[in-house]
Amino acid sequence: LDVEIIPFEFSAPTRQVYYAVKSVAAGAAEMYAMDKVEQLIYCDVDSLFLNDPSLMLLDRRKKLGVRPVDIKNIGLAWDEPLDAFWKTVYDLLKVPEENIFPVIATVDYVKLRAYFNACLLTVKPEYGLLQQWSANFLRLADLPVWDEFFAKDKQYRIFLHQAILNGTLLAELNEDEFEIYSIHVNFPLYSYPKHPHKPEWINELVTCRLDLLENDNCWKNWLPMREPLRSWLLNQYEDIEEDTSAPIQI
Repeated sequence: LDVEIIPFEFSAPTRQVYYAVKSVAAGAAEMYAMDKVEQLIYCDVDSLFLNDPSLMLLDRRKKLGVRPVDIKNIGLAWDEPLDAFWKTVYDLLKVPEENIFPVIATVDYVKLRAYFNACLLTVKPEYGLLQQWSANFLRLADLPVWDEFFAKDKQYRIFLHQAILNGTLLAELNEDEFEIYSIHVNFPLYSYPKHPHKPEWINELVTCRLDLLENDNCWKNWLPMREPLRSWLLNQYEDIEEDTSAPIQI
């Protein structure tokens, strides 16, 4: 399939935070893409491309393509006062107040201070946004300032990588430089039953995510798929399940 595997060095933060390697891999991927491509789509390994991704191409005015988060989680509602966690993020990353704008969470439909999903990002490598995210993550993840938030709610530990990404983006870009994709990009399949703007068939999507489907063994029945996608996806998923059920050799 003409896939190239790119190794990179990684030293985990001493504080346990989730998705550290994902943040560092982003910078490595973008550095590799420099001078090779004009645009790079960085996405989670459980992303599924169902249609031509040319819809995701950025025009000359845009520097980043992204989707808002699915649900609020540690995000901040637009009408809420700035809390201690996000003030810390904004202060450490020097986010100008005028760069913060409202977005709508895609599933629970809450109006939030700009808060974006880290599962898929389209960038122009020349601007170094993913490398800046990686550098900021490595610089900030071990700071003791996060400990009080980690102790209060484990969601802060899980989504620190995403908070640092958002602080990085808002420090570097203004609203006009963001391309906010439609629901057809980075659609969370697990949320299909409750999604307020779901398509009639997932065949209409450009990209989607398979995460959390393993928590619902009935998804093969309720997820609306037309042929030939249905048969293909079921067969592929069964192959993945067989591969991951094999014992790990150490």
